[in-house]
Amino acid sequence: MDDLDLGQISGHINTSWLGRTIVLVGSVDSTNSWLKERAEEGRAKDGTLVISKVQTGGRGRLGRSFHSPEGGLYMSFFIRKPDMKMDTSLATIAAAISARDAIHELCGIRPRLKWVNDVYIGDRKVGGILVEGKFDPVGRTMDHLVIGIGINVTTEEFPEELKDIASSIVNETGIRISRSLLCARIADNLEKMLRETIEDPEGLVEDYKGSLMYIGHEITVSSGGGVRPARLVGVDRKGGLVVRYLDAEYEVTSVISSGEVTIRGGSGNGA
Repeated sequence: MDDLDLGQISGHINTSWLGRTIVLVGSVDSTNSWLKERAEEGRAKDGTLVISKVQTGGRGRLGRSFHSPEGGLYMSFFIRKPDMKMDTSLATIAAAISARDAIHELCGIRPRLKWVNDVYIGDRKVGGILVEGKFDPVGRTMDHLVIGIGINVTTEEFPEELKDIASSIVNETGIRISRSLLCARIADNLEKMLRETIEDPEGLVEDYKGSLMYIGHEITVSSGGGVRPARLVGVDRKGGLVVRYLDAEYEVTSVISSGEVTIRGGSGNGA
């Protein structure tokens, strides 16, 4: 029996508005793209959740692809006219915490989070977040957000180039959980966490910081075309990465809002 079932998902979700409209498909290029196309056509309802069993063109941050075969959970939420406090950075943090807590609840193992959008168990990535927004320049408001979450749940085999960096929940824990239940738990958590982006953003960021990988470690920062050594200090109140550069004559602390970080001397799994 397929453990990704519309009836099971609907039966387990306990939200007031998020995920009350659910679309389950067998395969799409990307659940984010699917929702964005319908948003442009005016056919996306606020709170809609689309889930696909497979993605043929799954997308990650910085234009990277996201390996999305059978056995994963690939889902995106549509948020119409979000509160302006709910920007893409805080929504990404909200989604990462939601996935972390859902996995912890079902497996008893608490994943760690790699800035800004990756979910790790041990030293392997098991999930990622991609949040995309459209700004309305006329009304000077955010027209909508699309929050994409991909989790490797029961996938056991990965391409050779991903074997050292990616894994799945079942591979890392030995526990086989229901994708339907995981989907519902993520939706429940995300509705609460999105409320926190408005009511208590500082508390949300502190929660995220508590699971952030490699605080205090030396990292390499790739941003704006340059690569620099630094020490990871933490995150600021908006989720920007706070680093202390090691190649400056005097101590320089900076906040990074975009870019990539890797642990120095490691395998490149990231920080």
